Amino acid sequence: MAQYATVITGRQGEFTAHVPDLKGCMVTGPTLEEVRRNLQIALCFHLGGLAKQGKKVEDPKSQSASIQVHVTDRGHERVLSYGVLFVQVDDGFSAYVPDLIGVMGKAPTVSELTILMRDKIVRHLEGLLARGGAVDEPQARCETVS
Repeated sequence: MAQYATVITGRQGEFTAHVPDLKGCMVTGPTLEEVRRNLQIALCFHLGGLAKQGKKVEDPKSQSASIQVHVTDRGHERVLSYGVLFVQVDDGFSAYVPDLIGVMGKAPTVSELTILMRDKIVRHLEGLLARGGAVDEPQARCETVS
């Protein structure tokens, strides 16, 4: 079975997950473990339903990754790990960070885009801190399920 990128958001008691490559394939659950289990089940049903209807299942175009950045917030150095979703487009790849609204980019390759996204995350956080804001722990997770 193919590997599908997923985006999981929320916090204990109310998680939501979806598979960007499969429109409508989304689940909820009170814990990370349950939302992951529900996602496995939903993925099987979704793909099975498409096959039963005779519809072609496209190869996944999304990839998930984690980008770690070092942040000094109010004198404390932290390493934060942000989930990033990469999507193959006609002329390369685009990406976005679910936790950071507006942090997105586009490049010819995933490696170039990873470098670009790390830089964009750092600049976004530096701007937030310069305006007196606080940097919260990332909540979204970008994972792979098959």
